[in-house]
Amino acid sequence: MLRMLIVEDERWEREGLAEFWDWRAFGIDAVDTAVDGIDGLEKALSHPPDLVITDIRMPGMDGLEMAKQLRERLPDVRIIVLTGYDDFGFARQSIRFGASDYVLKPIEEDELRKTVEKVTAECRLLAAGRVREPVRAVQWALFYGLSGAIGEEAEEEAKRVFAPRAADFARACQELARDIRVQAAAFRPDLIDARIDELFARFRAEPGAGQELTVTIVNALLTELLLLSGEHELPESVRPHRLLGYAGLGEIEQAVRVYMADWMRRMEEKRLNKDDFVIRKVSEVVEAKYGSSALSVTMLAEAAFLSANHLGVVFKKATGKTVHEYIAEVRMAKAEEQLRLSKRKVAQIAAEVGIPNTSYFCSLFKQAYGMTPGEYQELMQRR
Repeated sequence: MLRMLIVEDERWEREGLAEFWDWRAFGIDAVDTAVDGIDGLEKALSHPPDLVITDIRMPGMDGLEMAKQLRERLPDVRIIVLTGYDDFGFARQSIRFGASDYVLKPIEEDELRKTVEKVTAECRLLAAGRVREPVRAVQWALFYGLSGAIGEEAEEEAKRVFAPRAADFARACQELARDIRVQAAAFRPDLIDARIDELFARFRAEPGAGQELTVTIVNALLTELLLLSGEHELPESVRPHRLLGYAGLGEIEQAVRVYMADWMRRMEEKRLNKDDFVIRKVSEVVEAKYGSSALSVTMLAEAAFLSANHLGVVFKKATGKTVHEYIAEVRMAKAEEQLRLSKRKVAQIAAEVGIPNTSYFCSLFKQAYGMTPGEYQELMQRR
């Protein structure tokens, strides 16, 4: 059975993740929690986990530094990073520091489940001594003919021509593949094209690698993108048997580029749908809670499963206004309706829309409607 450590500074997110599922269904029988990177590092070294799920932005030691130190001290630990759209630079760094994968906030259950299934499978293989990371897989394929990456007839030629550079080649391809994945998740088509250029340039510069090894590396990359998108299978055009049937690198590269363009389109649609969920959730909560003086950005962020800062970024990008501006706008609209339809006191209406400070309420109302609440009410009553 496996041990997992959740590192998150926001208590409701930390406790929510710990109770998200019955983790035993994933083979995890021990779930520990930590409040920041320092606490996480101490607990991991005291009771080494198989899997760590960590936020990036935390006080003290952030998730990146913790991931770096964990991989140095516990090289077999697998790390999943939680990140928002505005944190892709950090996500890219975390992968360089040895994170196995990352999940975007707001967290979608299906996406997290697929990622946890993938990483816990790696943990179990590692425990059994059967994990083949990309560099090892390439080396084993070259030197021992394992994994089907090269055919038996080509093995001797590969050893002679290519084996001396195998490790460097594998590391370079692995790094490029990781970078393509990060740039794809960040919706950077210009950088994706540049990295694909580099990847296939390396394939062409190493003829000893052969088409079968090229397909092995490309398939690993496309499988990672498949998991990231939450989809279930690759299209026929980029499945391994089809890639092996193409005439050469040019046709393989073209198939990969077509798939990547289509993948980006689908991911952009999902991203927009995710932003729609955030805006819809904020609207629902504000509509239900506008009369409470406790309504705050923090309350809305919790409802949308985001940090307050990330909610502000997503909301402003989607609507052109801040969350505070939107709350005030809704409250003023509700107040305007009451002033127009009733003769109730301004102080009473102010309290009912969540602003017990009458002076502040009058200031906001005048900004919105160009006159004080009393003047507006009197004008409406004369009509």
